[in-house]
Amino acid sequence: MFNYGHIKGFIMLSVLALITQGCAVSSTNQVTKPGEVKGGFMGLSKTAEVTVTQPKTLKNQSDKVIIGSFKVGFITEGKVKAVAKGGMFSGSIHQGKATARVNLVGMTDELMKKIANDAYQQMVQELQTAGYTVLAADELTGQPEYAALQAAGETGPQKEIPVNLLGGGKVDYVAPDGMNVIYFVGEKKVAFLSSMDTYNLAADLSEATGANVLSVNYIVNFANAETHGGFKMTAGVKVGQGLSLVSGSSIGFYKGKKAFAGALALGQPVYSEKEFATIEKVTSKVEKAVGTAVNMASALLGGGTSQSEEYNFNVVPEQFTAGAVEITTKTNHKLVAKLAEYRMATVAAQL
Repeated sequence: MFNYGHIKGFIMLSVLALITQGCAVSSTNQVTKPGEVKGGFMGLSKTAEVTVTQPKTLKNQSDKVIIGSFKVGFITEGKVKAVAKGGMFSGSIHQGKATARVNLVGMTDELMKKIANDAYQQMVQELQTAGYTVLAADELTGQPEYAALQAAGETGPQKEIPVNLLGGGKVDYVAPDGMNVIYFVGEKKVAFLSSMDTYNLAADLSEATGANVLSVNYIVNFANAETHGGFKMTAGVKVGQGLSLVSGSSIGFYKGKKAFAGALALGQPVYSEKEFATIEKVTSKVEKAVGTAVNMASALLGGGTSQSEEYNFNVVPEQFTAGAVEITTKTNHKLVAKLAEYRMATVAAQL
């Protein structure tokens, strides 16, 4: 004689097993590394450590530079997703979807400002070591073109700014003391003509002073993820802590009104292997219960299943600062060294 209760229990256990096998989300407190950025034909080649836009503009440089804009953005939340499609030739519709949401907790305006100040001062030192004369802000107070560029920016920390570099991502931006947060073409999701205003103002400043004008845009990430999915039977996401400056973090280069703006950007992220946070799973019991119920209903009807978890990365301020200083110092060195290569090549050609 069949026991309906036993059969029902067996079905429920089978569905739960299907959910578990279909997708998994987890975390590690260990430091993880960002993935390698690839490009070229079918994305098969590794992107260069530093990429250069408009290299002709970087030639015949002045040895005087003005840091017209310097801002550091901090990603404070993100989402990673992986989807399993059941195999390339499989007819199964029991897809698994794994999603991890991550939040950076404990960042303050004071902490962000300190990191931006340190990064700015270190860049000035890098430029001076490379043979450049850096015109300081107090030397430019009477320069109307400099005042106009700063006036085009925003004062104080800027929160949840949508930026093109991260697709749909948002960052909190700060500038060092005495400067405003200024956005240039391609950085912020705004009207193109609005961004062109600052492009032209930077070119005007370069034209008026005979100095190269730099615009620095760095974005700090706090989490890395390992994922699997695609044409497989299962999907998975594992998140871990890892401070990095994202690929695309850059120095814009302006040389008068006649030359196109150039740029030097990270082709690969620059990362630290320092711990800076503790990771806490904060998915509520209610969310888990609702998710399980939805998954069971979907699986019983022959649909896909999913798992979603949320994690807080609780910042340890001193350790976060140390890691941020490490990656901004490394990045300043990489980008300024590449900039100086073009100047020295021009100098050598003139001898």
